[in-house]
Amino acid sequence: MPRKLAYRNWSPEEKEKQKAHLNSLDELGQPKWLRPHLKHKYKLSLERYLEMVEEQENVCAICGRTTETRLYVDHDHETGKVRGLLCQACNCGLGMFRDDFNLLKTAMEYLING
Repeated sequence: MPRKLAYRNWSPEEKEKQKAHLNSLDELGQPKWLRPHLKHKYKLSLERYLEMVEEQENVCAICGRTTETRLYVDHDHETGKVRGLLCQACNCGLGMFRDDFNLLKTAMEYLING
C-alpha cells in the first residue's frame, strides 16, 4: 500500500506522534529525518551537506538568496551526481524544466523576446 494511503488510516494520536518525530532535532540541530534522507537519496552525509551549506554561505547556488527553511540538494537525475544546493523555488524550477538545457534555453529566449 502506498505510504500516503497508509498514513490516512492512522489514528489522530499516531499522526501526532509521527509529526513530533519528524519535527524532532538531532544533536546538530537538524531534523532527524534529514540524515537518512540525504544518505539514501544522494549518498551524502549530513556533515557533508552542512559543509556545502557553509561553502555556499547559506545561499542558493542559482539565485543567491538565503532561505527561511533549508537548501535543497540538486543532482543530475541520470548520474546521481550532486551539483549543489538550491532554494525551493530554483529547485522546483529546474525540475519543471526536467533539467533539459534546450527547454531552459527556449524559455530564456522567450523571456528575452517577450
